[in-house]
Amino acid sequence: MSVSQAHAMCLPLQIEKFNPEKMLLTPWLEVFDQLCKYLNIPAEPVGSDGKVLEAPNKRRQLFLLHLDFKVYQKLHFYCLPSKLETKAIPELCTLLQQEYEAPFIRNCNNAVFNSRKQGLKETNRHFIEAVQELGMKASLGDRWSESVAERLLFGARSDKARQQAVALLSGYPKPKPLEKLQIVKQTLLLEDAIEAVMKIPRN
Repeated sequence: MSVSQAHAMCLPLQIEKFNPEKMLLTPWLEVFDQLCKYLNIPAEPVGSDGKVLEAPNKRRQLFLLHLDFKVYQKLHFYCLPSKLETKAIPELCTLLQQEYEAPFIRNCNNAVFNSRKQGLKETNRHFIEAVQELGMKASLGDRWSESVAERLLFGARSDKARQQAVALLSGYPKPKPLEKLQIVKQTLLLEDAIEAVMKIPRN
């Protein structure tokens, strides 16, 4: 029986199939490794050159059976003209990480960067360094410097930190730094007003 045929059957699986819409790959792989240990399934055999043999093995077959069919199908097309059953698990995991996990992590990093604000007791230096570090993880491309400066402007709590952010923006002709600072002050006032309204007790 081929792996594709087995996918159409109702198999008694011990763990949930990998579905990128429900879970991350890395923790799922950890659970899969635990399953293999529980079932006493050995690692994929390697040849004299240290590379995993192409011949199908029990661990690889179990791995493929625990993939959601859409994921299995996508890997199948990625590996053409080779057969999916001939690819080592680490090679398949690399393809899965590039397809599913890398974009998810990138989106998470972008969300964290875009929502970063200076803490009540956080120093200006620490806040600026933290924003720069988050900017390295986020997908900012050629707008890294401008995006970091904008995040400092909108996230800073002190005028000193905002002035330092303005200095970072000095190389950009539009919008002008002072205009940016005025916009930020208005935005902060609006945010404070919204927070004050939200704190009013409701009857």
